[in-house]
Amino acid sequence: MKHALIAVCIFCFGAVFGQTSDNFTDGNLHTNPTWLGDTALFRVNPSMQLQLWDTGSTKASTYISTSSKAISNATWEFFFKLDFAPSSTNYASFYLASDKQDLLGSLQGYFIRIGGQTGSVDDIGLYKQSGTTKTRLTTGRQGAVATNPMGWIKVTRDSLGNWEVFSDTSLIRSGYISEGTILNTDIISSEYVGAVCVYTSTRNSLIYFDDITVTGSFYSDTTKPRVLSAAAVGQKTIRVNWSERVDPATALDTVNYRVYDAVGRTIKDSIINFLGTDSTVVEIHLATALNEVLMNFIYVENVFDRSGNKQDTSAHRIPWFRVDSAIKGDIIINEIMCDPSPPVALPNTDWTEIFNKSNKTISLKNWEFSDASSTGQVKLPDYLIKPNEHVVLCHQNDSASLAPFGKVLALSKFPALNVDDEVLTLKDSSGKIIDQVHYYKSWYGSSEKSDGGFTLELINPNHPCPGSDNWTGSNSIDGGTPGKLNSVYNTSLPTGSPTIIKAELEGDSALTLHFSRSLPQVELLGGVYALNPVLAFSINPISNDFSDKVTLKFSANLPKGIIYTVSVSGVKDCFGNVVDATPFPFGLGETPGKFEVLITEIFSNPDQTKTQMPEFEFLEIYNPTNKLITLQNCFLADKTTHAKLSNIVIQPKEYVILCEQKAVNEFKPFGKTYGVSSWPSLNNSGDDMTLKMPDSTEIHRVNYLDAWHSTTEKKAGGWSLEMIDPKNPCGGSSNWKSSENAIGGTPGKINSINGENPDKESPELLATNALNDTTLLLSFSENITSTDVTKVVLGFEPTLSLSRLTFSGSNSVLVYLVTKLQLRTIYEVRISGLYDCSGNSSPTQKGRFGLPEAAENNDVVINEVLFDSYTGYSSDYVEIYNRSPKVLNLNNWSLCTYDPLKDTLSGCKKLTLEATDLLPEGMKLMNKNNSEIQQLYPKNNPKAFLKMETLPTFSNDEGVVILINDSGVIIDRFDYNADMHNALIKDPDGVALERLDYERSTQDPTNWHSAAQTVGFGTPGLPNSQFFQSADFSSMVTLEPQTFSPDNDGFDDVLNINYELDKSGYVASISIFDAEGRKVKDLIKSQLLETKGTISWEGTSDNGLRANSGIYVIFFEMYHPDGETQQFKKAAVLAVKF
Repeated sequence: MKHALIAVCIFCFGAVFGQTSDNFTDGNLHTNPTWLGDTALFRVNPSMQLQLWDTGSTKASTYISTSSKAISNATWEFFFKLDFAPSSTNYASFYLASDKQDLLGSLQGYFIRIGGQTGSVDDIGLYKQSGTTKTRLTTGRQGAVATNPMGWIKVTRDSLGNWEVFSDTSLIRSGYISEGTILNTDIISSEYVGAVCVYTSTRNSLIYFDDITVTGSFYSDTTKPRVLSAAAVGQKTIRVNWSERVDPATALDTVNYRVYDAVGRTIKDSIINFLGTDSTVVEIHLATALNEVLMNFIYVENVFDRSGNKQDTSAHRIPWFRVDSAIKGDIIINEIMCDPSPPVALPNTDWTEIFNKSNKTISLKNWEFSDASSTGQVKLPDYLIKPNEHVVLCHQNDSASLAPFGKVLALSKFPALNVDDEVLTLKDSSGKIIDQVHYYKSWYGSSEKSDGGFTLELINPNHPCPGSDNWTGSNSIDGGTPGKLNSVYNTSLPTGSPTIIKAELEGDSALTLHFSRSLPQVELLGGVYALNPVLAFSINPISNDFSDKVTLKFSANLPKGIIYTVSVSGVKDCFGNVVDATPFPFGLGETPGKFEVLITEIFSNPDQTKTQMPEFEFLEIYNPTNKLITLQNCFLADKTTHAKLSNIVIQPKEYVILCEQKAVNEFKPFGKTYGVSSWPSLNNSGDDMTLKMPDSTEIHRVNYLDAWHSTTEKKAGGWSLEMIDPKNPCGGSSNWKSSENAIGGTPGKINSINGENPDKESPELLATNALNDTTLLLSFSENITSTDVTKVVLGFEPTLSLSRLTFSGSNSVLVYLVTKLQLRTIYEVRISGLYDCSGNSSPTQKGRFGLPEAAENNDVVINEVLFDSYTGYSSDYVEIYNRSPKVLNLNNWSLCTYDPLKDTLSGCKKLTLEATDLLPEGMKLMNKNNSEIQQLYPKNNPKAFLKMETLPTFSNDEGVVILINDSGVIIDRFDYNADMHNALIKDPDGVALERLDYERSTQDPTNWHSAAQTVGFGTPGLPNSQFFQSADFSSMVTLEPQTFSPDNDGFDDVLNINYELDKSGYVASISIFDAEGRKVKDLIKSQLLETKGTISWEGTSDNGLRANSGIYVIFFEMYHPDGETQQFKKAAVLAVKF
């Protein structure tokens, strides 16, 4: 039941109590209470709810508010509904308290936000707003309002400032759930409540509120204002901070402020104003300067707050320090937060700390802080930094979150700090560099800290040499030490020799040496650099006083593929430590040729629950040559992604790890590691990985499969695949196995299964397909790209003229003809002169092919079906047979099942997406596991196998197998059931049904029989064990054979009843009688016959049992619509073998 609005104000014991409520049953927004703001963009809808109704404007946010002073011992309660999933551009807020009517502007208040986040984590949170800064106070349950939320929200605040937020989104008012609590007394008064809607054009009428009730006491201010601090911010400026907003009339009156020095001399003031719009901060601008030597004092009196409370007179010391100019190194960059996410315990924002290590007081006015970007410069405010003071620099929006840690300078903007390879510079007002840091991610010294949440801290502020040896990741449990002494602070000086850590070639004419610490310019320029083999060079100038690198310019271009060494002597660091003279290798890598870099290990399925390997993919590559190799501008590719490689230099016989960029630190402990941008994700089941030269010529290719793993356990994840013998780079599955290292792999080092595994097999011709009338595709069992195509010998029968041949991938050859192929002609190709990667030559091989043409119904028939595979195996298969004179291309043909409820094809799966010809009288066996088929069925022909990713799901009891061509035409259909098996088959698991005769109907159930036990219950890819093509049609009805033995041995297992009629239209019934005249079985009843055909009896009775041995009479009765009737009796013997 809706209640009318009540507005009551009573005075009791000095407290003021009020209630505001609106359930909108009066249907308007202008009385009881009066709503203000964008009321034209809201309405009371037919359900008597407040509804956003911005259907005509182009606004993206709007508000509505009404008077409410309740804030102490207060309760706010309301209904809400958002008819969409909230986001960062579509959400609602309810203001509990505001000092301003306009809820979109600057104000002091509290509000509840409903949603407003990206993703599905939207919650209900309490916020505080000061000016335009909005600070979250509580975080509710993630996802509580993520999808079309509605329900009730209640918020309470007691007299001490304890807040609690509740929600009930159950829709049946099952009870409130707490969304968070907090103590906050920053704002203690209110004038308005109301709602703010933020929305896009498609959500401009989908936000609702109702049953708004506010109760509580008004704030009654009896507290006197007091001066929190008074300090000089300039020699002629004093800043006074008040405990609350003060009355302008008294706070800005010069009579109420008296400034003296230590001997009582008055320092005149001239102008007093608030700092911006903040009436809690007063600035006093003096006509004469503060005394630099003696202490200064200020007396403040007769200032009132905005409730009429008068301050107590107070006096404050105002010291003024001499401001000195800074020289280089007086103020230093001391701590850097460049990667705050994920946060440890510090705010999730970039910041930098500076430190005054001098004994001077220095003004930062008009100083400049910058990064290396062209837009990263920002001016510092007028602030006096004292000796030994730490100050945090950050964006003004982040200053409040950092203020609890120490002194913060809020900047109008702050450069976005790069995590790696960034330059930070601090300049004084004249543009002179006071300090500069060129930092790198590697300075963290820990992969855990470099992943985010930790600062880089300066170790020794008095260290005379800049660089990585004086910086490291913070040791603080918070992730950093903003505003205070660094956690790694240590004034001891480093010992030990600096070393060369990297020798980086700049093209082919210069070498830059990187050292482990910065060295004096004079030392670097005066050092002795020895190159072996000898090269003439000069030293490039160094602009800075200290540098951690030096560049040697060669007088001639560096030759490729040769390994040089460089050593340095006579160079000392600032502390007198001599640079280590150990020779350091370098060289200009040569672009690899074929097989000069190999993929030797593949980690495609990380799983740390199974092994100790990192949770990232990797490839290992290996340089088997004696040359220095570079992969600059080479490519790493799979079937969909080409990743361009950087200057990856590989020493002779060296292993290198390739991984995605974010995984580099995970693999570095294992060996030399490079991150690859646009990393081609490695498929778990298998992928085609290729290293390519800059011109896309293949260097090495591995088309791996998860079936290469040694065990099912290792195939499931966590283990790498390793190459056995690098001298057999194209060995495929025979040269790869699971790693045997206990941790799951051997990244960056010799493989655990490394050994000799030479390839002694010649390439085998697997398939020959005509792509069109002048192009053939010959596919081989292994990589044949080592072949010189000019030496390949080809011959054809009938004769064909050759144009040219080229490689297609690594295992195939395209043959282009001059002579066009003719339809329904079978050709034979003879090919020799082929070589695999190991140099094995192929003998002359032959392949048959023809020009494909379109298929019609019944050109291809379903010939053998295994629909109920052995328990524990997935080896269902379907065999087809080409009974036509055509060559048929199976590309894009499909196997399907049938949905009888929808009367449609179902579960269709492509046979192949590649050219695959089926010659006349040829067979193809579709399955998804060739090795299982070969293991389970000893009589098989693997050359006929056509492996599919997956087959349709065939029921074990009954189902339908449908073959359709690339045009969607049904070529054949077979409706099977388990009862079609021979009666002797007690367990049909693993037993295939075989077709008896290609010429008889697929749907004739007597044309199918269980595969013979003698062949292992299946003949995949071979002629059927039960194949029997009737030949005896010498009279109208004949039996063949006269004696049969249905024992499923594959020999005379069925009796074929052949008939040939003198005209069409006969309807027949066939019954089987034993020698005593008892009917054993009705084979067919009133079935319309073709003019010629065969019906088979497999020796079972009507009850499904095998009939006894003996003589049986086949009674064949037929009649014609013209009245003619004929009857035949034929005797047959059912024999049993002993």
